Amino acid sequence: MNRSVSAFRKVEYPERNVLINGAFDFWQRGGPFTGTNIYTADRWKNVYSHTATHSISNASADVPSELADQVYSSLKYTVTSGSATGAAEFSLMGYPIEGYHFTALMGKYVTISFYAKTNLPGTYTCLLKSGVGNYRYTFEFEISQADTWERIEKTVYIINSAPSNTFGRAENLGCCLYINLGVGSNYHTTPDTWVDGSFFGTSGANDLMATTNNYFSFTGVMLTEGDKTYPFQRKNLSTGQEFIDCCRYYVKQLTGGNNVSVGWRLSPNQLRYVYKNYCPMRAVPSVEFHSTLDTYPNVFYGYNNATVSANSTFTYGAWATKTDQYIYWTATKTGAFSGLPAGIAYYSVYSGGQGAYIAFNAEF
Repeated sequence: MNRSVSAFRKVEYPERNVLINGAFDFWQRGGPFTGTNIYTADRWKNVYSHTATHSISNASADVPSELADQVYSSLKYTVTSGSATGAAEFSLMGYPIEGYHFTALMGKYVTISFYAKTNLPGTYTCLLKSGVGNYRYTFEFEISQADTWERIEKTVYIINSAPSNTFGRAENLGCCLYINLGVGSNYHTTPDTWVDGSFFGTSGANDLMATTNNYFSFTGVMLTEGDKTYPFQRKNLSTGQEFIDCCRYYVKQLTGGNNVSVGWRLSPNQLRYVYKNYCPMRAVPSVEFHSTLDTYPNVFYGYNNATVSANSTFTYGAWATKTDQYIYWTATKTGAFSGLPAGIAYYSVYSGGQGAYIAFNAEF
């Protein structure tokens, strides 16, 4: 009996999700996180001005049952010391969208969807904020039951009548998506309308930050063109490609072990290295090292085994281009130093066992 090929082929949706790491697969920075205004899971930033304290963690065993065969992590935001949100306070989890991914959506409808769970059911708010200026769209959503995963869906029209530079173009910040967990009265606004001003919450929304041990978890986040809701899918059908997309903004070389970058002596007090990234970075990155570099020193060494510790008396810089996978970075000795001998091809070695690393950061 003849059968068509389509009878055997698994049909996949075309790429619809604008957001990278909407399933929280990648946490290059580790965690849990307790700081303010920092990136947590790849591409997700904690934006925070609050007296309450919190912890952000990878809840790898807690996902909606309907996504259990394809999603393995959620982001869990837990209040560790509660305090009612003051008029000028706020707590948001945000995703900055690059202009290349966003400007094609101007003048169109988009649909935002995600799964959420909390111990404090009720009204919450989301926000779209323009990358340039202060054009914002706030909408409310409801969670009806405590400790139960629910899917949130909202269609928004992206204005095309604001100044032409409202949404950043190219590699610049196009727009930000925020989930709001506590927003003070100074920032309250009317929902479901674009406004120009510093507003991103509503007066009727829950204050998650008010009580210790309150939590809010979410995963399966999508932003798609059009007014239809689709089953969750990652931006890329391949998680390998999803990781490569994350590395456009932040990439961390493997921790521990003898992690090597090839380099050379640029001057008596400066070494230059080259690192081949998985993809070109969004912008010239900053260089980040292990926070306890003095305690667990990494070393630079040459073919003749001459060594010098890479401690806090070194400064670091980097540069890259939008079309080149290679990142060039320098280590310059600023303290008392006799100089590196000429003609030695240096390598950088990151000592194992203590979480040593080097990272390149091109986030917004």
